[in-house]
Amino acid sequence: MISPAILSDFSNSGVVPFLLNAEKSHSSLIAKTHPIRVENNACFLVDLDQLLAPEDLLCDDLGSWNQSKTSVKKYQLERKNGLVTKIIKQADYADGKHTVFRRTFVNRSDNSMRKTIVNVVHPDRRHHKLVFVRYYFEGAPEHIIKLKPHGNAKSGLAMPYLRTYRSTMSKMAIAVSGKEKSLKRVVQQIEDDVGGLEQCNSVGQLPRNERQVKYLKGECRPPKIMDTIFQITEKIKEQSQDGKNSSVLILWMTILQRSSLMSSYTTLLTFAVMMLMGTNQFFM
Repeated sequence: MISPAILSDFSNSGVVPFLLNAEKSHSSLIAKTHPIRVENNACFLVDLDQLLAPEDLLCDDLGSWNQSKTSVKKYQLERKNGLVTKIIKQADYADGKHTVFRRTFVNRSDNSMRKTIVNVVHPDRRHHKLVFVRYYFEGAPEHIIKLKPHGNAKSGLAMPYLRTYRSTMSKMAIAVSGKEKSLKRVVQQIEDDVGGLEQCNSVGQLPRNERQVKYLKGECRPPKIMDTIFQITEKIKEQSQDGKNSSVLILWMTILQRSSLMSSYTTLLTFAVMMLMGTNQFFM
């Protein structure tokens, strides 16, 4: 956590030089894990390279957030003795400058709780590995956040919503895409990987339940490939058995128009339909 005595200017003019100089001047303040369950006014420097997934930064055991504002600005840096001393605002279309992204979030369970994340992209489009994260209350003193259940929860007694880590979601996706495993076994495997409830850094590191694994399993299943030729021939047979040959041509053309068949396929399908129905049908 960053002391107000070290950083009290939370505008880009204060944050950006501090962020870019931190490895040289404040390396002891750089966190290798992201903030969890912060319920006071506090600031942090987080090394994204130390996280299992950069998106884990957004999982802080404070429920869900609404992104209320995004600011993107470009700056020219002034340096002295290898340290950034000042940033100068540049035009939005300027090339070869540092780009600063500032995102502000409002907590869905308590709209007095805010979060700001600032990150820098270098002129060569390389993302600076350190990010600045600030939690603060606006219009209210520091207090405990009472988390609301998930928006899809049907019961008023539902558990508070906690966002699952991106790294955990990736582990689950890999687990369900490999050898067939029961949902219970996948949950147990992921829990063991993070050390269980006793050793994990956050509840968000754990799978929510077997239903979440089941959903991911469905997402990972490859889509069914439609065999258009088989579909057409089966429909023709059905129509022929029902004595409705007069409408088969229209049916065939409709299916063909919706498919992405090449011209050679078109010739083949036409021949197949003529053989099944009789060529006279096409010249009535």
